[in-house]
Amino acid sequence: MIKFLYGLRVCQQKIRDYDIKISIDKGIVPEGGTNATKEKTEAKALVPSPFTLTVNDVNADHDGSTGTITVKTSQQVSPDNLASFIKLDPAVKFTATVTDDGFTISGDGFDASKSYAFTLAKGLRGKIGGVPKDEYKIILPLEKCKPAISL
Repeated sequence: MIKFLYGLRVCQQKIRDYDIKISIDKGIVPEGGTNATKEKTEAKALVPSPFTLTVNDVNADHDGSTGTITVKTSQQVSPDNLASFIKLDPAVKFTATVTDDGFTISGDGFDASKSYAFTLAKGLRGKIGGVPKDEYKIILPLEKCKPAISL
């Protein structure tokens, strides 16, 4: 028996995260298998609120000619005016492209020897309606890729 215990109710539109607990009873046999689980297994996880858009990870890279900043978010972002919610200091001309798990910022004007202050404004919206609670700021040193050959 697999149990899913959670406190998420669709009718309650509260901006909060939800803790979930997944329990798998002992004796479960995998499809096509013969060995049953010997003990009960439990896992806990956090389901972020769909009403909040959070930045999960930011990475910067420079390949010698183009700088790229990869931003991973809790939900896919809306492409509408995406670039208008992004500020880089020092300023540089860039293109912002939506990805499945956030967006990328790229441009030829990035200087690999500089760090950039990256700011994401509060007005950005996720595709399922999430918005940032606060403005997001981080200092990003660009890392120039070291030449390498791999087979």
